[in-house]
Amino acid sequence: ERYSPSANHWTLLEDGHTAPDSRNTDSYPRYHFLPGGLLFCDTSGDEDERQHLDPWTGLWVGDDVDVDDLPDYYAAGSSGTSVLLPLLPPMYRPRIVAFNSPDATAFRIDPAENDPAWVETPNRVGDTAGADRANGCATLLPTGQVLLTGGWPRNTDDDIDTATRVPELYNPGIDW
Repeated sequence: ERYSPSANHWTLLEDGHTAPDSRNTDSYPRYHFLPGGLLFCDTSGDEDERQHLDPWTGLWVGDDVDVDDLPDYYAAGSSGTSVLLPLLPPMYRPRIVAFNSPDATAFRIDPAENDPAWVETPNRVGDTAGADRANGCATLLPTGQVLLTGGWPRNTDDDIDTATRVPELYNPGIDW
C-alpha cells in the first residue's frame, strides 16, 4: 500500500506497481525506502539484479546492481534478512546490510552510489557468530549495531528443537 499524507488515504498497489515492467520479483522481496523517494530491492528478480524502484510510477530506474559477489542464500526467499542502517546528517547516506547465512559474514551496499556493489563485512560477533542462521530477525539498535535473533539452521526442520536461540551482534564498522 502507498500512503498519501495530503489526501490522508492509503492506495492498494497492484501488480503493475509491485512487480513492474513484467518483472517477477521474489516472493519475499526486501525493499528499503531511500531518502530520494525510491525503493531499493535487495532480493532477486527474473535476472538476479537488484534495482531502484520508483513506487509512484512503478518503474525500475537506474542501472542494475552487480550481484556476482553476493552469495545465493542472500539473494532470494525469506531465509535472508536485511536492514537499512541509520541515516545520519549531513548527507543521510543510505547503507543496507544483508544477514542470515552459514558464514560469519554480512554484506553491505550503498545503493545511492554511482556504481553500487555488495561488500562483504565479516563483523558478526558472539558465541554463535557464523551460526548457520536462516529466517532470523535483524533489529537495528540505538548504537547503530544490529541484533540478530531467532531462526534455525539451513536444511533443518523449522521446529522448536532446531531453533537458533543464541543472539548475535553485528557491528557495521561505520564511524558513527
